[in-house]
Amino acid sequence: MKQNKIYYSFIGSAFFQILNFILPLIIIPFVLKKIGVEKYGIIVIFQATTNYLGLLIDYSFNIVQVRSIVGVVNDIKTTKKQLVDALAFRLYLSLLACIFVFILALINPFDGFTHKLYLAFFIWIIGQCIIFSWFLQAINSLVIYSILSFISKLLYAIQIWLFVNNSADYENICLFWATSNFLLGLGIIFYIQKLYKFTFSDFNSINFNLLKFKNSLIEGKDVFVSNSLNGISINTNVFILNLFVGHEIVGQYSIIEKLGLIVKHFITVFHQVTFPNFCKVIDDKQILKKFIIKNHLPLIIFTFTIGVGVFFCQIRS
Repeated sequence: MKQNKIYYSFIGSAFFQILNFILPLIIIPFVLKKIGVEKYGIIVIFQATTNYLGLLIDYSFNIVQVRSIVGVVNDIKTTKKQLVDALAFRLYLSLLACIFVFILALINPFDGFTHKLYLAFFIWIIGQCIIFSWFLQAINSLVIYSILSFISKLLYAIQIWLFVNNSADYENICLFWATSNFLLGLGIIFYIQKLYKFTFSDFNSINFNLLKFKNSLIEGKDVFVSNSLNGISINTNVFILNLFVGHEIVGQYSIIEKLGLIVKHFITVFHQVTFPNFCKVIDDKQILKKFIIKNHLPLIIFTFTIGVGVFFCQIRS
């Protein structure tokens, strides 16, 4: 039954996550027609910047906090306490992100970044602060996250279709991107509230102690560095291109890059789904070995086969 639950979570999450990538690709031709490739390049830089802010706000939650929640998930009182502590930690990180955006607004290093875009940054940060996707991962509810994420992306696409008419509307696209992120966060909060029935008294224990914040930073620093290096490798390309070429080339590059990220995200979803169960068996080497063979070996064989196939197709072409 547990094995079937893993596969169900993976298939459901992968399906909706792939839709989340495909949907923006579908609306790209419409966006390019309305605002042009150059303005689209500005949007790409805006989104890459939000990805950097996301690395800061999410810090080490995808590993450290998931592992903590998995150990107490059946204890509602302790789970609530950990969620409240996590909120305090994310508020601190979000404050740092806001300070960064404020400094960015003062020096304004990017052409095309207007007041609307900086407003969009702050809306996006608020949304990212309350996106507890890591918690849904810990309780094996990534399917719910994927569905909510798809709904927010769908609303984003509808807003673009209804309200984007010319090149000046590129600012609105950034605002729509930020509000969709905020709505995703609200959806996750409502779902968690439905599960755990939070009351105002549950937040009385919220602790903004700076020493505790410092200890949390130290605890998750290794995971943060690892996540940051991976994020930098993905997002820095558009900034480097922007230094030497115009927004038009940045926009063209981003379209091609998104296709490659679909494949990469497929593997990421699998690891997100299996990680909570991995934490449960990590102390038993025999069970861990069986778990890896049953779950990870098929993925390795599948991705290797796809890679070899693409390689030989490229040679023949």
